[in-house]
Amino acid sequence: MKINKVFGRELFNSEGVPVLSCEVVLDDGTFVSATVPTDSRMAEEGFFVTTDGDSRCGGQGLQKAVYTIDSIIAPAIQGKEPELVIIDALLSELDGTAERKKLGANVTLAVSMAVCKAQAALEEFELFETISQIQGSSSVSLPFPLLTVLGGGQSSTHMPFAGVMLVPVGAQNFRIAIESTLTVFHAYKSILKKNERSFCLTESGGIHGSYITAFEAFDFLMEALRKTSLEQSFVIGLDAAADKLFDEKDGSYFWNGQKQQAQDLIDFYRVLCDKYPIYSLENGLSWQDSEGSAKLFELLGSSIQLATDIGFMHSATLLQGLGMRQSTNATIIRLTSASTVTELLESILFCQNHGMNAVIASGRGETEETFLADLAVGTSSGQIQAGGGVHSQNTAKYNRLLCIEDLLAAELLSRM
Repeated sequence: MKINKVFGRELFNSEGVPVLSCEVVLDDGTFVSATVPTDSRMAEEGFFVTTDGDSRCGGQGLQKAVYTIDSIIAPAIQGKEPELVIIDALLSELDGTAERKKLGANVTLAVSMAVCKAQAALEEFELFETISQIQGSSSVSLPFPLLTVLGGGQSSTHMPFAGVMLVPVGAQNFRIAIESTLTVFHAYKSILKKNERSFCLTESGGIHGSYITAFEAFDFLMEALRKTSLEQSFVIGLDAAADKLFDEKDGSYFWNGQKQQAQDLIDFYRVLCDKYPIYSLENGLSWQDSEGSAKLFELLGSSIQLATDIGFMHSATLLQGLGMRQSTNATIIRLTSASTVTELLESILFCQNHGMNAVIASGRGETEETFLADLAVGTSSGQIQAGGGVHSQNTAKYNRLLCIEDLLAAELLSRM
């Protein structure tokens, strides 16, 4: 069965910004589509084709990207078998640049994701099964969710972390993991109401509240865990997003409303780890701050997960360099971390083969695309970070994982 049609489509993400979708139709009429989330950093660096040069959608239209799929890529892959590795190699050849600045990383990624889905449909496999097969694995596993419960950032009152996540390490299965996390989430809202604190929900699905001190949010979280009798079932993940706060000129960070040095942040993290069950810290310092990152790793690297979001275009060379610097033991893998699914799989496999955890994560500007869930299962990455348990762009991924769990349970029962 061969690819009969390929075409692009401009859709919209959770923030009302255009995103790129690719649709593939096989000879027998089988139809699949895949949508790439927005990544403003990749756009700034020129990796994404994002502007049409007019005022439509605030200058963020994607008709150029749609044209690239329809007029350049489609003629090159129509009539070929939907084999991911071969098509991805062809996309790389068509672009000819290491960073996909000719076609655009979102263009090649959208096509690659759609082809991967088409291959799964042709093989009559679930998507995660095809991903596992391509990865060369004989088994799959469901990930632990790092589910966002609190949101903040530098504009909030005494909650400098971009996200605080609960990790249900004591859950017996994925359904219980989600249900118990949401139980704590709702209990936390009740505690805020009891303390007459105003709050709202962030775009990622976390609770954005106001606090008297930076520790109060964590104290409320521990109270919610005790209130639900789930204190022993969870550990905590933090996203500091300090890479966005780093001033390369003087090596300082604008953290919690003031300029601070790396050591100040390290001391703060150490106190948090002493007071609360911290499991993971994402972007505690900028990966460009090699001296500070080395100090942080020396202090906490043996006791917690120190994850980095390099930003864009993961490569084995870059990941190896970070590992050699002994500044991280995990990396955040987003769909937009690479320009094809093959590159994503290579990055994940590199991490797994070199003692680094790979956290499969969503980003800003997400849609209800569920490819991320199958990627986490198919690569047995062990961790997925897909936002909070509210907003459809988040719950779509968690719901897909619930369906996968049921499929795997049914398969296991059929073999008994």
